[in-house]
Amino acid sequence: MAEDPKPASKAAPDAQPQSDATSDATSDAKSGGLSYKARRRWSMLILVVGLPAYIVVAVTIMNLLNRPPIWVEFLVYAALGVAWAFPLRFVFRGVGREDPDA
Repeated sequence: MAEDPKPASKAAPDAQPQSDATSDATSDAKSGGLSYKARRRWSMLILVVGLPAYIVVAVTIMNLLNRPPIWVEFLVYAALGVAWAFPLRFVFRGVGREDPDA
């Protein structure tokens, strides 16, 4: 039987080493794909512009409906008060900490 001339521990000659850009992309993917500065800017924009607009829309929709019982209205407002944050949590994650790149 003929032995394989390439040792099993060596990488294939066409395999390229992992570049710094790839490792940066994986670290960005962990943090939501945005840099720390971008997440700070987006979080400020969301809190100053987006959240008040969301509140106005939620109150307007609730006013268009016939007034439900107070406990139903409370549950709806409580759910809407928390629901806005779930899709945006990657933007706010780690913003209150020091800049990790500094």
